[in-house]
Amino acid sequence: MEAPDEMHPLVRLLGGAWPRDSELGTIIDHLATTLNGLVGQSAQLDFKQTSDRRVSILGPYLARGVLEVAFSILVARLDPFRVLVLRQIQRSPDFDIQSRNSCALQWKGDFLDDKVDDLWKASRKPREMSRALLADYQDHVFWRPAFEALLDKAPDGRGGSWLAELRLIAPDTFTARMRTRAERVYSACSKGVHHEFVIPQSAYYDPAQVLELLTEVLQICSVLAIVINSPGHVPYCLSIDEALSCFERLQEL
Repeated sequence: MEAPDEMHPLVRLLGGAWPRDSELGTIIDHLATTLNGLVGQSAQLDFKQTSDRRVSILGPYLARGVLEVAFSILVARLDPFRVLVLRQIQRSPDFDIQSRNSCALQWKGDFLDDKVDDLWKASRKPREMSRALLADYQDHVFWRPAFEALLDKAPDGRGGSWLAELRLIAPDTFTARMRTRAERVYSACSKGVHHEFVIPQSAYYDPAQVLELLTEVLQICSVLAIVINSPGHVPYCLSIDEALSCFERLQEL
């Protein structure tokens, strides 16, 4: 059985046509359901009511939640081994929810990582090659060719203004651009999640600012999601027509 059609277009684009009768499919299904809920809660925030404190309190949390869960789905499709092993660990009787678990998906290490010099050094050991979502190795072996494949497959006039902007980007700069944007918005959201401020949060998270954060998260995730549906070796890819339809719907929201 494939993913249900009532999922938000971002969820559909990120997860693709995942089945529910496989171990990887059940992982993506759980993440997709979680993401669907986060996006739904975000849509219920009233950005016209400047006195509504829910926007400043919940907005940063929801934005970061969407970003983290979306990136987890991307990792699941790009590197299934990572989440399949994590699933086994979390199902183990030794797993302790009250302790910090180094096996958990981490922003630094699973999604982003340090820059690597001399990527193709012959003496480099596999464990030294970061498999983080937007790290240097994935940039070269996955994102660049996938980005070029998307631009080749997408018919002229499809994809809205977001795809028109992507056509102006050189493939060798795509990942660096997305990494910079993700780092910036993650940091902005985190200050609200960790309650660092001793002044009212509304000073930095007014409705306009929260809406901007959520919009930026939506675009980052949407762009990465449509690119990940382009190459043939990634599981559960949508057809280019369905992927573009989801991408276009997201720009209308």
